[in-house]
Amino acid sequence: MIDKGLIRTNLITVNEENTVSEIQSLFNYQRDLVVLSGQRCVGIINESLAYRLNMDPSTTKVKNLMQRPPKASGEESPEQVAKLMVESGLKLIPVADANDVYIGGILADDIIELLINDLRVII
Repeated sequence: MIDKGLIRTNLITVNEENTVSEIQSLFNYQRDLVVLSGQRCVGIINESLAYRLNMDPSTTKVKNLMQRPPKASGEESPEQVAKLMVESGLKLIPVADANDVYIGGILADDIIELLINDLRVII
């Protein structure tokens, strides 16, 4: 089970209806942005997704470029979350409650640090 302290609740979120132009400055603060529809996480967008196509950033909506992420419930082990990250290629896994309401996210940096610390204890 993931330590609840690993679930970051202060991550930057954007709306799926935002345009790329509206969110582009947010990448200066966070590399992966959580995309919400209401209170539900529906995707993740990062700079490589936002700028990979020939498109007009002033009219292209986030929902057309985002990646649909796997979601965690917070009940997974750190190893299970790491596996979700590897399989999806994402460095941020959103966490949702039983009603699919977004709670926060787990960052790869935090999982790696935890797993390294666990290894130090074993060694």
